[in-house]
Amino acid sequence: MKKFLTFVYAGLFLLAFLPLSMASEMDKGSTMDKGSMMEAEAVQEEVMDNDPMMDEGSTMEEEVVESIVPSKVTHTAQAVIAATQEGSLISGTVDFIETKEGVQVVASLSNVDPSGNYGIHIHAEGSCEEGGNAAGGHFNPAGTQHGLLSQNGYENAHAGDMGNIWVNASGDGSLVMFLPGLSLSKGKNNIAGKAVIVHEKEDDFSQPTGNAGGRIGCGIIDLNK
Repeated sequence: MKKFLTFVYAGLFLLAFLPLSMASEMDKGSTMDKGSMMEAEAVQEEVMDNDPMMDEGSTMEEEVVESIVPSKVTHTAQAVIAATQEGSLISGTVDFIETKEGVQVVASLSNVDPSGNYGIHIHAEGSCEEGGNAAGGHFNPAGTQHGLLSQNGYENAHAGDMGNIWVNASGDGSLVMFLPGLSLSKGKNNIAGKAVIVHEKEDDFSQPTGNAGGRIGCGIIDLNK
């Protein structure tokens, strides 16, 4: 519970820096304008640059900022990532924090080899059977092309396109990302019950799904009670 609350605080800290114009645009059902997307991407890059898991192997708990407003949170969920292949030790969690503006994602992986980028996406079905293949394709209710949701918006990316998670030489990976317009509770962009898939290769953002290869990790997005 302490770890999850830490994720909530970290997520809301990032959310506090999102421009108010983004929230206004998403309430109208439109995608982010170019300036808002660039600002959101810059905030994400700053968080990742300062993520202790990426360089010192410490935990996100050490970066908790106390000046948070937990009342902004409407729903939370978590996907527990487990290996889909025999002999693999990959594990991790992906926490989702819903606010009125969208969903904050905080992902953490362990025992991934070798180091590098690994594609990570929300898939359409809520199953990890058949080595993760039962999760189906990327969650894409709008029927758009593949991209990076946080950068390209809903007109040019799947709703489940989270891009890549970086894994360091110790086998640990982390990702912090805000996805405006996603939901854990309602609407066509509701991701509760869907599967999170970690792929064996880097998502190169080519069509139709990024050429990220097989599925090495899977977890179902379960709402927290």
